[in-house]
Amino acid sequence: MHQISKYFFVGLLVCLASAVFSQLPTVQYPGTNQFPTDTIPDISTQPPVTTMPGNRPGEKTDSLKNKLRNNEPDSVFIKVPKNKVGEIKGITPNVDSIGIFGHDYLRANNFVFYEKATDVQVDDAYILGPDDNITVSIWNDYDIQSDNFTITEEGYIELPAIFDMSGREQGGFGRIYLAGLSFGKARELLRSQYSNYYTFSREDFELSLSASRTINVNLVGEVEKPGAYKIPAINTVFNALKLTQGPTRKGSVRNIQIKRNGQTIETIDLYNYLMRGETSQNIYLQDNDVVFIPPIGKVVEIDGAVRREMKYELKQNEGLSDLLFYAGGFEASAVKSKAQILRYENDDYVIRDFSYNPDRPASFQGNLYDGDVVMIKRVEKEIENFVVADGALEQPGRFEFVNGMRVTDLIERANGLRYDAFKEKAYIVRYNDDLETINIPVELDIIIDNPAAEENIELYPKDELEILSKEVFADRFNVEIYGQVKKPGRYTFGDNLILQDLLIKAGGFKTDALTQEIELHRVVDYSVEEDRIVPVRNVIDKFSVDYRFLNNDNPAKLMELQPYDQIFVRSIPDFEIPKNVTINGEVKLPGKYPIITKDMRISDLIDQAGGLTPYAYKDGAKFYRETDSTIVREKEVEIAGRTETKNQKINIKVTRPYVIDLNRIATNRSSVHNLVLLPGDRIEVPRVDETVSIGGAIRSEINDTSLVNIAYHGRKNAKWYINNFGAGFDEDALKRSTTVIYPNGQAKGTTKFLFFNVYPEVEPGSDIEVAFKPPKEDKPGFFRDLTAERTLALITSAATTTALILAISRRN
Repeated sequence: MHQISKYFFVGLLVCLASAVFSQLPTVQYPGTNQFPTDTIPDISTQPPVTTMPGNRPGEKTDSLKNKLRNNEPDSVFIKVPKNKVGEIKGITPNVDSIGIFGHDYLRANNFVFYEKATDVQVDDAYILGPDDNITVSIWNDYDIQSDNFTITEEGYIELPAIFDMSGREQGGFGRIYLAGLSFGKARELLRSQYSNYYTFSREDFELSLSASRTINVNLVGEVEKPGAYKIPAINTVFNALKLTQGPTRKGSVRNIQIKRNGQTIETIDLYNYLMRGETSQNIYLQDNDVVFIPPIGKVVEIDGAVRREMKYELKQNEGLSDLLFYAGGFEASAVKSKAQILRYENDDYVIRDFSYNPDRPASFQGNLYDGDVVMIKRVEKEIENFVVADGALEQPGRFEFVNGMRVTDLIERANGLRYDAFKEKAYIVRYNDDLETINIPVELDIIIDNPAAEENIELYPKDELEILSKEVFADRFNVEIYGQVKKPGRYTFGDNLILQDLLIKAGGFKTDALTQEIELHRVVDYSVEEDRIVPVRNVIDKFSVDYRFLNNDNPAKLMELQPYDQIFVRSIPDFEIPKNVTINGEVKLPGKYPIITKDMRISDLIDQAGGLTPYAYKDGAKFYRETDSTIVREKEVEIAGRTETKNQKINIKVTRPYVIDLNRIATNRSSVHNLVLLPGDRIEVPRVDETVSIGGAIRSEINDTSLVNIAYHGRKNAKWYINNFGAGFDEDALKRSTTVIYPNGQAKGTTKFLFFNVYPEVEPGSDIEVAFKPPKEDKPGFFRDLTAERTLALITSAATTTALILAISRRN
């Protein structure tokens, strides 16, 4: 029996584990095929390849070339040996999934399918038929007449009779047969009939189609959704093709056939519409018409320097000039005289070069075949007929080279020399046949005065003339001034620069400048013997300058500066511009006060304000200080043509409240609460507030809120106030979170002593807050998601396993 129990529990655990794991979601790993087997296409059911026109004599019908002509999937191109294509740089066939030019146009819903006649104004080519509803309108300055008619099954409309003023019939229109007439002819016929009985101008007569009949059309062949459709007769061939989602990749766009009564009445070439804007072939359909899109014809691709690189369907008699027309012609950079064809020929992929004269299209005598790729190359040759003028010229740059031009000719092309040009020497940079650089000096001052001199060297293509600037040889020095001047920084040194000039450029002294001890740091000096600036040991000198440095007798006017001199103007010790703090409320003299000393504290400010008034509530005093803070904000920026969100840090000033205790400050000036004041600090001393507010999870509700305001009843704890004035704690109250917020911003919470809550005492002006218990959350576990069905399944599995174990145990 013990073994049976053991087997029973083992079986029960197995069943439970099986049931649990059966509920877990199936994990799909990237790169694995987890599609249902019924969605995998059966290759054996694909239609056989139909041989297309364009095969040359002697070609095998099962060759790779013929498969390409039939526009089988792009994977056929991938089977081309890589070494065949790789030998030809940059001319890999451009194969896409769109198909040929025109396919995307018919698929992209460029045409609108009209549901009712009011959606479109039919043109004069529309053919009227039974069930069409027309409206005849005649108007003048005094009246408007409108007649509605429906063409009968017999093809006519019955026009109303005409009566005179006495009501006697004067005649009538009778029946007029309109079925089979174009809309334009029907308008002329009705205008003629109405003019026999009414007087109106030609512009005052209008015929409109108010409702159209419904016709049956068949859209078949190489279309995405072939079938029979019922459509309003106001739709043309292209409108109707929208219902089929356009042709397949194997469908022709140049041989769309309209069949009526077994005869082909129209063949539509979409290129005539797209390339030439011809709309005459976009005809209205009639009842039981068949729109047939046959398989595609000869397809040729054109790549390279043309305006529209793509595949095109060509008719059998069309050649290279037609292909170039469809591709929009050559780009400006095209090599127009020579081109190449990539072609599948005799089970191989080959390249064919040919010449072409764009002025004589007939010069290309070859034929284009299905699957050809025509490559139009671009001009890759670099410009060589130029020379370069660079440096101190009015208009430097690259200029056209002309045989026989010399240095002065190039200078003249560059609009002459600049004022700072160094005229003693110039240089020509030239490259020899081995691409080595050769520097050729030019006596510039000689050839400027005499262009016929032999020093005026003749130039070669790609020569570069370099004219130097005198600035290359000029020394540039600086002097610096820092400290208590209005514009400290670095200034350009010049001859005869004195300290007075530097002080003027720096805006003069600030108010706190210590002019009695100005420092000079010097590292160079002028050598009379060498007539140049020479380095010296670092010299530090201190001197006094009158604050009014513009006076003639000021030492600043006598001190000559040297390059790299540094002037330092210190500030007067312990000098500070007065900065203020504020104290408001219950002090005798509220307002702003200056910070007299760097260690001025809160107690000193209260003393300056005359002390506290008898109504001051010390426990409610608040202290505010302005501090620097940084916030992060999201900002949208444009990067490489796309919008991205970046985090931007912004520095702001934030006023923060701090808790202080004026009682401790009054009894002990060394207390940590007696803060040293900073500029902008503010103290608020309120009046005594003899009220207390109670809010949060309490039972009392006044005006639909749980906030109670009462008078202060002495130093009782928070629980006493809640029980006596808040009707006690709410049943959802979290008692241990009870908090008292005092007027100065200080907050005290409830503490624990053994198993008891110790509630904080309440002062005048305090707020008592009681928090609610957080909502309970369902803990995750095995039985959390057990539904009735799952529970029944688990019990059934466990019972079955138990019965099986018992049966086995009895046999043993």
